[in-house]
Amino acid sequence: MSSQRALFLRNTGWMMLSRVSRLVLAFVASMLTARYLGKSDFGELNYIFSFVTLFGALGTLGLGDVLVRDLEADASPEAEGRILGTALVLRWLGTVVMAILALGVALATGDNWVTVGLMVSVCVFQLLGNEAATLERFFEARVQAKWSSLAQLLAVVCSTVLSVVLILLHASLPAFVAVKVVEAGVLFAALVVWHRRLGGARSLSFSWECAGQLLRAGLPLMLTSVFLLIYMRIDQVMIRHYLDDGAVGCYAVAVRLSEAWYFVPSVVAASFFPAILRARREDPERYRRRLQALYELMTWLGIGVAVPVTLCSGWIVRLLFGAEYAPAGPVLALYVWAGVFVFQGIVRGKWIVAENLQRYALVFTALATGVNVVLNAILIPKVGLSGAAWATVISCLCQSILVPALFKPIRPSAWAITCSFLPLHLWRELRSFRRR
Repeated sequence: MSSQRALFLRNTGWMMLSRVSRLVLAFVASMLTARYLGKSDFGELNYIFSFVTLFGALGTLGLGDVLVRDLEADASPEAEGRILGTALVLRWLGTVVMAILALGVALATGDNWVTVGLMVSVCVFQLLGNEAATLERFFEARVQAKWSSLAQLLAVVCSTVLSVVLILLHASLPAFVAVKVVEAGVLFAALVVWHRRLGGARSLSFSWECAGQLLRAGLPLMLTSVFLLIYMRIDQVMIRHYLDDGAVGCYAVAVRLSEAWYFVPSVVAASFFPAILRARREDPERYRRRLQALYELMTWLGIGVAVPVTLCSGWIVRLLFGAEYAPAGPVLALYVWAGVFVFQGIVRGKWIVAENLQRYALVFTALATGVNVVLNAILIPKVGLSGAAWATVISCLCQSILVPALFKPIRPSAWAITCSFLPLHLWRELRSFRRR
């Protein structure tokens, strides 16, 4: 048991080191890019990525945690080759459909040909990123995050260096879009190499039976991700509609500063997901107790980030991005509180997959998305950027607690999240871990 615990801790350590390093490098590149482009061009850049991202879940097909679950359950080379091969083909097809839909909607809504052309590059980035994410699940299931973390770090180093070079060369906006394509390509190539060298399946195959199983398991999660991406990105699209590119640029700065912390729950949840699955099979009481402790940890991590950021929001924005982006300060002070509910939702997403309750996640996420779109339509014209931040926080609260409480199978998670504001289980687990 101690060796297994050490394995998971090392796995978490590698993932955390990679995420922190990538966060710092990507944030520096984003900060320099924002200062160089100015809020209008930076807003246009973020609008392009946000618009395509609205359709991004169609490319992932909701297979992320499903792949980890299936690869962890059967580690044989034949099963691995069948699962990964099938998932790579499905995600390729899904991304093609996503690209056609995104570009068609962009043209139908009046975006000019230059903007649509840049969106093509973003679609290529999505294709390479989705294929890379498929291979990353292999390393997660094998608790070998060291190698996927190194690949991610290599990709972001290349991206950061290219961004700095483009700034020194006084490049235009399209070049900065192309940087993301290069980043995704480097990541995919590195993962392919390490997958082969670490003894991954030498032969990948496509199975219609496996495809059916993956699609049935992933479809509810895909639709859930569609709604999740809408309520996390529709605000920037609607801000451009109601306001202008400069407003999108300021809002994007607040979003980037808020979401910079989202890697923490993602790392912890992804690293311990295989352990949670094992605990569910071996000891249901320990599974319930540790899941509750994980909810509490995420809640207080979110609060621990939100309080200081709220108090220092204006100073943080001016220091990092300059006075031009000062309107992002009040937005950041509000938007950062959405992170508390996002942190909780990441753990609940793992629980939903473990319990095979994906269909309910679709329903309550769809309802929360509807709340977000309506609130954005009402608040942005009246309140401006702060209205979009309020819409996000309220919809995140609905998605995390209020709407799930309406459905009996999901209600235990809503109650667990509500109780997580009182960290009793977390304290007990920490004391137990310290004694061991």
